[in-house]
Amino acid sequence: MVLALLVQEVPVDVLADRLGSTRNALYKTLHDRPPPTTQHTHRKRLSRDPPPPEHPMSEPTRGLSAETINSLLADTSPYLSCDDCFAQVDEYVERRLADPLHEDTAMKAHLAGCGACAEEAETLRELFSQDVG
Repeated sequence: MVLALLVQEVPVDVLADRLGSTRNALYKTLHDRPPPTTQHTHRKRLSRDPPPPEHPMSEPTRGLSAETINSLLADTSPYLSCDDCFAQVDEYVERRLADPLHEDTAMKAHLAGCGACAEEAETLRELFSQDVG
């Protein structure tokens, strides 16, 4: 996640969409730190009580699929926001149906990296295909 945000410069909103999360959850994951260990909490940990459950995002056994990793590292340039994509996706889908060779580099890059917008485009494609057929 840090690699995508800092090195690949993926906008946090796009990364949240890719991970099926929210912007706030990503900020919380990045910036929350556990409180310093005090003697009181240290004694509490030595008791026979079971350890507290870990946060789901920090589970060591939870891995990312190859598809998730590829979508996180996808080149998203030229950048197109979800708002801009949503405003243009119907026209893009209509053009692609009329001319399968039609290319829109920004839209193509955005749909490759944003599951929510890609799903919207696919739904529109299916709907428009039914209207034509």
